[in-house]
Amino acid sequence: MRVVVLHNAEAAPAHGEARDALAVVAVQACARAVSEALRRGGHEALPLPAPEEPAALLAALRAARPDTIFNLVESYRGEAALEPAVNGLLELSGIPYTGSRSLACALALRKPIAKALLAAAGVPVAAGRALSFADASRDGGARLLAELAERVAFPWIVKPAAEDASHGIDAGSVVDDVAAACARAKLVAQRFAQGVLVERFIAGRELNVALLGPHDAPQVLPLRAIDFSHFPKGRPALVTYASKWVEGSPDWNGTNVVDADLPPAAAERVAETARRAWTALHLSGYGRVDLRLDDDGTPVVLEANPNPDLSPDAGFALAWARTGSTYDQLILRIVDLAYAGPAA
Repeated sequence: MRVVVLHNAEAAPAHGEARDALAVVAVQACARAVSEALRRGGHEALPLPAPEEPAALLAALRAARPDTIFNLVESYRGEAALEPAVNGLLELSGIPYTGSRSLACALALRKPIAKALLAAAGVPVAAGRALSFADASRDGGARLLAELAERVAFPWIVKPAAEDASHGIDAGSVVDDVAAACARAKLVAQRFAQGVLVERFIAGRELNVALLGPHDAPQVLPLRAIDFSHFPKGRPALVTYASKWVEGSPDWNGTNVVDADLPPAAAERVAETARRAWTALHLSGYGRVDLRLDDDGTPVVLEANPNPDLSPDAGFALAWARTGSTYDQLILRIVDLAYAGPAA
C-alpha cells in the first residue's frame, strides 16, 4: 500500500519551557522508524510533516493519494489541544487512518472530562478537582483547594488539564499542603495557558497497560510496571517529563520499565480495568492505560493515552516485544487496524 506517515511539523510547542521541544523532536524520530518498518514490510512510505493550514494539509493528502495514513500527529501548530482537530480533518478526507478517532483523542486529552467519564463507567480514578485557567492563574484556586482539603488527604499531584507526554510533571508536582498546591497550580496555568487538575497522589506501584485492536475487541499486551528503585532519594516516585525525554537525567536513569509480574488474579483485575477505560473513552487501534495500585490493591486509572509513542524503545513497542513479535510486525498490524472502522 501507499502509506502517508503524518507527523508534527513544528519544532517546538506553543507553551511551556524550551526543553518541552524534546517530545516534539521525538515524534519526528518515531516517524522515521515507522516509515522504515513500513518499507521493510513492502509498503511505500511517504513521510509528511503536517502543514499548518488545514486546507494545505488536505491538499497535501490529496496530492499524495495514499491508501491509508499512519497518523503520528500529537500536536498542531504547537498546540496539543489541536491534535483531535487533525483527526477530524482525516475523517473528513475519507482516507483510512491509524489509531483512535477524533472523539477519543479529544476526550482523553481533556483530563477532567476523561476522569468524569471513567468514574461514570465505574472505573476507579483518584479523587480531586479541576481548576479553570482563570481560577488557577489568579490565586491558584485557593478557595476551591481549601474545600478539596476537607475531603481529600495529602499528598496531591498538580498537573496541566490538557497536555500529554508528561508535560508539566516534575519534582514539584507533588504537594503536601494547600499553599504549595496553589503555588503550583498558578505556575502550571501560566506556563501552559490552560486549566489545572489537582488530585490525590497514589503512591503504589505504577503499571502500564498497552492495548491493540478494534474498539470492541482490544488485545491486552503483557503488563509492564515502572521500577523506581533507582529514582532520586527523598522524592515522590512518579514519571516526570525528564523521565521520558531528558536522556541521562537522574529521572531518566531512575525510571525503568519492567515486567509487572503480578499474581494472575491481580493481573486480570488490572487488565479488565484497562479494557473498561479503553471502552469508556472510545479508544481504538492502539492505546495505553496508565494505572497505580491503591493501598488495597485497587487499580486506579491515572489516564488513558490514545496513539501513544511508537518509537522502537518506547513502552508500547517494548510491551509488544514481550509477545515474541517484532517491531515491524507491530507497525504492519496497526496499519491493518486502520481498516477496522471507527470506534462505536
